[in-house]
Amino acid sequence: MILDLGGIGKGYAIGQAIAVLREHGIDRALVDASGDVGVGEAPPGVPGWRVAVASLEPMAPPDTFLWLTHQTIAHSGDAWQHVEIAGTRYSHLVAPHTGVGLTGRHSVTLVGPDAMTVDALASAVCVLGPERGLALIENTPGVAGRIVYAPQGRARSYESSAWRNLRFAPNPMEQPE
Repeated sequence: MILDLGGIGKGYAIGQAIAVLREHGIDRALVDASGDVGVGEAPPGVPGWRVAVASLEPMAPPDTFLWLTHQTIAHSGDAWQHVEIAGTRYSHLVAPHTGVGLTGRHSVTLVGPDAMTVDALASAVCVLGPERGLALIENTPGVAGRIVYAPQGRARSYESSAWRNLRFAPNPMEQPE
């Protein structure tokens, strides 16, 4: 077993990088730390940074895009980090009450102003499950989230009330008619 700071390390790094850039007068910036992204002011002429939301499926292209400014988007899930043992799929995310990797497929995406908070919360929401995780998101000021959970292969999406208020961007893969 290997334990690392993946649950908060990327968020901390994003927050520190954005802070250093701001100290040097750079407010228009995007910092990507292995898929978690923090952004500053929008680039000229656009409403924000267009950021893709990861899919539950590892090889599927994203179908949701957001315009973000002065926010961080963090993703936690097991699309890429899992193992199958004796027909059971175990996530790299471990349930603290059992010490065993989660077995339902998870994809959690959170948006908020503080990188380390949304990075840590994304992992916690996976462990809590969709109902309790959604309650945590709803009770965390400034945070919006989407949970996709597929315990027996059927995916179900849960969205916080703040998620529905985000600015959605057009999919750049789709051609306008």
